[in-house]
Amino acid sequence: MTKNEAINKLVAWLMTQVGYKADNKYNKYAAELDQTDWYNGKKQSFDWCCVFADYAFYHVFGYENAKRMEYQPDKSLGAACKYAARYFKQNDAYFKEPQVGDRIFYGEDADDHTGIVVAVNAATIETVEGNVSDAVVHQVVKKSDSWIDGFGRPDWSVVVNEKELAPADYSAHPQKLWDSFVAWLGNEYGAAGLIGNLDAESALVAANLQNTYQYKLDMSDKQYTEAVDSGEYKNFVDDGAGYGLAQWTHWSRKQKLLAKAKECDASIGNEDMQVLYLKTEIAGSFPDVQRTLMNATSVAEASDAVMLDYERPADQSQENIQRRRDRCQSFYDKYHTEPGPEPKEYCEVKLTILGIGDEGYEVESIQALLQDKWKYDLEYCGGCDGIFGEGTEYAVKAFQKKVGITVDGVVGEDTWNALLKE
Repeated sequence: MTKNEAINKLVAWLMTQVGYKADNKYNKYAAELDQTDWYNGKKQSFDWCCVFADYAFYHVFGYENAKRMEYQPDKSLGAACKYAARYFKQNDAYFKEPQVGDRIFYGEDADDHTGIVVAVNAATIETVEGNVSDAVVHQVVKKSDSWIDGFGRPDWSVVVNEKELAPADYSAHPQKLWDSFVAWLGNEYGAAGLIGNLDAESALVAANLQNTYQYKLDMSDKQYTEAVDSGEYKNFVDDGAGYGLAQWTHWSRKQKLLAKAKECDASIGNEDMQVLYLKTEIAGSFPDVQRTLMNATSVAEASDAVMLDYERPADQSQENIQRRRDRCQSFYDKYHTEPGPEPKEYCEVKLTILGIGDEGYEVESIQALLQDKWKYDLEYCGGCDGIFGEGTEYAVKAFQKKVGITVDGVVGEDTWNALLKE
């Protein structure tokens, strides 16, 4: 979330508490914090202005985040105003000018009272404070009030991600996916086998939560996706819910998907991020499936590889196998083309025989030809990095098969000539 979103979330909750009355200093905030290690002892029945302020951060942002935001250790002395203020001062986070979301401290050495700033006006400050006549109140204070000692500023960076995430995709883009898979695999049968199975799993919608879990969690696709993105929902990895293009379910695969989303600064429901993860996952964990897709001679062969060795649905009956094949065939029939390569200018290269394990500018030239001229997607395995690895070998073999020369994954004279052919 952004800083403004975090502050607005805090202020919104504070306003819901205005009017709460304690019972002779017995209050619900201390009752809950006393069940944690927040303070150095139980604080029920004591003055509770600090308890209320601490609880606000705890309730809105969680225990660990709130502790870090207010610079307080476990078993802190923060139930006393001067010590709560001291934690801010020790971290150079204590100021004379207020901002919304600040802790306001009153009295000499901040020893009298505290609240949280909810608005800053030209001449006044609006606050929400606990333990005012044993209640939570909304107050207006003059900026010039001599009782004000200063303002403790929370560390908003703890909960803020200022980067705007690449958005979630709530609709399908079949043509885009087809083009991406054909470029990656170099085989339209393979692309059809993959896209048809994904369609059976998710209708090709990246931000797709398994239907049964929409009822179980009482969340729509959008609510679930946004809750995961914001960090509000913390059980994405372990909840067992199918999600995304491939309806990833197992905790280890969802954990890696979540890590990829963070790496890409993308929503967990972003299609481009999921496609990148899917290619990486298949290449790294399911190399036999990738090999089949790159070399498939029929839609049925490709469909079976994805269904039985990658997706592995519960229903693996012959009837369902045939349904998947039919679905994949429909994509092949709709999108199958036989485009010729577009001629481009390339620099002259030395025709050295190259294969797995080789490195250097000549390998980079091969990768550039495969990717830019012949439209094989190598980004999943490092792109044009000058390293002849398994991903490059697979692409070379797919290209060799496509142009009708010996399929050995080695770039010799025939393969060089074919790659450079206009």
